[in-house]
Amino acid sequence: MNSPVERYPIDLQLDSADFADCNWRSVLAALDSDRYSSMWQAFSRAAGDALEKGNKKQSKTFWLLADACSMMLRPQSKNEPFKPYFQMEGKRSVIPDDFTQADIEFFAGVVDSIDDPWLRARLADLVWLKSEIRDSRFALAAIDAYREVPLDLETWMRDGEHCWNRAIALAQNLKAVASDRLVQMESDIVAKVKSAASTDGFFAFWLSKLLAEFRLGHSASPELAQKLEEIAATLREPGDGHKAREYFNAAGHWYRVAKEDEKAARMFIEVAESFAKEALSKETAGTPISALAASLYEDAIQACRRVPRLLREGLGVEKRMSELRALLKNSGQLAIGQFQAIETPGVDITESIEHARNVVSGKNSTEALRCFAALHSGANAARLRTQTLDAKKKYIFSSLFGSTQFDRDGRVIAKRAAYGLGNTESDEASLLADMVQDFQIEMGLIVQGYLLPALDVMHGEHRVCERDFIDIANHSPIVPRGRAMLFGKGLFAGYDHDFVVAIHLLAPQIEHLVRFHLQRAGVVTAKLDPNGIETEIGLSALIDLPETKKVLGENLTFEIRAVFCDAFGPNLRNEIAHGLLDDRECQSIYSVYAWWFALRLVFHTYWNARQADASEEKASASRSE
Repeated sequence: MNSPVERYPIDLQLDSADFADCNWRSVLAALDSDRYSSMWQAFSRAAGDALEKGNKKQSKTFWLLADACSMMLRPQSKNEPFKPYFQMEGKRSVIPDDFTQADIEFFAGVVDSIDDPWLRARLADLVWLKSEIRDSRFALAAIDAYREVPLDLETWMRDGEHCWNRAIALAQNLKAVASDRLVQMESDIVAKVKSAASTDGFFAFWLSKLLAEFRLGHSASPELAQKLEEIAATLREPGDGHKAREYFNAAGHWYRVAKEDEKAARMFIEVAESFAKEALSKETAGTPISALAASLYEDAIQACRRVPRLLREGLGVEKRMSELRALLKNSGQLAIGQFQAIETPGVDITESIEHARNVVSGKNSTEALRCFAALHSGANAARLRTQTLDAKKKYIFSSLFGSTQFDRDGRVIAKRAAYGLGNTESDEASLLADMVQDFQIEMGLIVQGYLLPALDVMHGEHRVCERDFIDIANHSPIVPRGRAMLFGKGLFAGYDHDFVVAIHLLAPQIEHLVRFHLQRAGVVTAKLDPNGIETEIGLSALIDLPETKKVLGENLTFEIRAVFCDAFGPNLRNEIAHGLLDDRECQSIYSVYAWWFALRLVFHTYWNARQADASEEKASASRSE
């Protein structure tokens, strides 16, 4: 973040006349789209141009507007609704606390003269948030401005969702003062759902979810449920399973709100059968993907469990669950060994920062993510083993001595025995320790040479939301059921440069992922103590199981060991579990790599499943011709 001192004198005073003279409308008029990131960039350019011309007041005005628009809206937070656009290694972009009281007073003085709803909403919201004495007039002005943002699919996909979300949150916070506005917003959203069509994609679903999150729309719940069911049925016919399931689930929620339990149960049965149908298609495809089929069967069982027990027998749910369990068991057995085949076409790059940037530049967001995930193929255990053995043969003298690993406090946390003294087990442990340490160097090169430069380009070209990462995780066959939100939030945090949150969310989920797929393959992952109490073993012990390589493959098994659970490496899972990482270490190159490793794992399996769907659709179309 550039400090204000570098851009303008901190004591330079502005007033409403300076705002009127800066011609801000012409800056916004040149924009292709109304979204805050575009406004931020436009005002930043205008500030730079004004500074070059020596107009310091105009430059400061534009800088303040740019800073106000740069922040990302996090409407679900009552206390910190705005967060920095980027944050990494102790540096960040602007947050509300960076504005002085004079800046806030300047915004308060110009809000009423702004006819652009996006800019008026942002400045009024900041004034409400940061004023020493809160004036509800500014909160109401922000709500009214946010409500002027068009309630349509195109705008919703930009920043419209966050604007309406924030408007409702503000109105509920103000209670009686904004009750009339809350009623009108509820009415507007309900009307939009009722008039929606299946061609609007997820728009009606997102609107219904917004109503549910804020506990609105209850009086219209029967009509909402019926409309969502109609859209779901329309989407089911062409075989758009994912969208149909989301709409059936939403319809089920609203039928429950309307206390029509049997109708809700039938919605969940529709969801289950959609999962089962898709699972069967994965097993009978030209290239079967049993791991994905097993995941889908499990999702089908979970959907069945949402049906109340009193209704299950009459609707045939118990019998269907038994059938699905048998199918799940069969798919799980077939899935063993298929993880090694889960790959994505690599991207041929050199160890060049400039080339890494070019690889992800100029593509749509999905393709850019694919290329970013494929910037490097990850650990190659066989190659590392060969390199390490060659080094031991070349430097025989150093191999004859063991080594001791200390932690940051000087405690001994691991020891490596000497190599080549005839003890096969000891030699293997020594070799593995060296492989892990060599891979640490490789991780540093990957992060600094490829990942961070490419990520910087992606931030400049794409805004990928938390919802997008949750959706990717939800459709990745490697992500265990019920963990899509945790994975999605962790992946988004890393993409947002918040590696502190990313690593704390993802490290334990990686452990659960390993345990989940081992259990699915029939591997026992627990142990009994002398008192007969059964406890799950940790990630380090899971990685040491001989079956792990059979299920996950040699490369993936080694990479998880090297990143998460080996004392000769970053040991992130154990360091996080015991609270040993400090602020700086949470943002180290190893945390960045661990985040990208999780992204690569989740996105590759998501991408392959999507490509398999596309191939199957193409084959079906050819057969029908």
